Amino acid sequence: MKTSSTSPSVTPKPRSRKSRPKLSKCRDLILYDADMDLTSAFLEKDIERLLRLAKDTMSTAHSIRMKAGVILGKLEREPAFSPRVRDAVHLEDLASNLEKEYERRIRELKNSDETLNEGETQEEGQRRIEDENADVAEELDEALEAESTEQLSQLKKVRKAKRKAKLTRLYRELSKLTHPDSPESDEKTQQVFHLANKAYVEGNMSMLEALLEDVKAYRKAKRSNKFRKDLLEKSRDRARSEVREAQHALAQVKTSIGGQIVDIEQNHPREILHKAYSKVLDMRIDNAEDRLRLARMRLQSLEPTTFTWTGSTTSTTTSSW
Repeated sequence: MKTSSTSPSVTPKPRSRKSRPKLSKCRDLILYDADMDLTSAFLEKDIERLLRLAKDTMSTAHSIRMKAGVILGKLEREPAFSPRVRDAVHLEDLASNLEKEYERRIRELKNSDETLNEGETQEEGQRRIEDENADVAEELDEALEAESTEQLSQLKKVRKAKRKAKLTRLYRELSKLTHPDSPESDEKTQQVFHLANKAYVEGNMSMLEALLEDVKAYRKAKRSNKFRKDLLEKSRDRARSEVREAQHALAQVKTSIGGQIVDIEQNHPREILHKAYSKVLDMRIDNAEDRLRLARMRLQSLEPTTFTWTGSTTSTTTSSW
């Protein structure tokens, strides 16, 4: 059997570019541990499972909310409930308007308390503030007019010098960390070294700052063999937290009025659903009436105001609104 005298050329296989954790969103400084163990692979799968569980749980909660909205919307339009729904909406609108009015009054009182001097009326305080503002504006105009072109030019020179000094400082620090002759130099830091040179020539300070931040993070991570594992464990902790939040949200939705209505609609006769919704309307009207009473009491505590309560409507009489 003949054998070739020359061995066939072997083309080296390119190293597979696996997904690697990035240290930055805008620069490609990546820490890659070639000796990633099975523990890290397990963590990645666990994170994926937890995120999927959180997503599915939130999707279930959202689906229940949507169903509840559809069911409640249909019930509101039924002739048997329409009048009471209108009463509830009317009371809620009245309560909301009075609550907003109370908040507006509180802001006015707070502002007047902060700006008035002792023994000063509101009108006197307003005139004083207007005079002070006019004086400040006049002084500002005079200062701007007095500022000469030479002063502006000097200010620009100072700012330019400060910027140049900062640019140089950033570049020198980057060069020290990424110079090819550095003992810790590698392919990544050499790439950054060339990027830093370009950014310095172009005067791109934001790029120098970003590169310096990345290099420091990269060097710190490179010194720790546990970096990726620690990163994955933190990601898993966040994923677990998302699952807990999603499960809490789902539990709240299920125990809410909407969730209970959905459960009744799916598992009980129509009469039971109507009785349940009737109770919901009672609660809604009672809550609106409580809000209305509280808002009236708060407004009455600010100044004498006459309110006439007639059960389903409220009229107000005041000199300012």
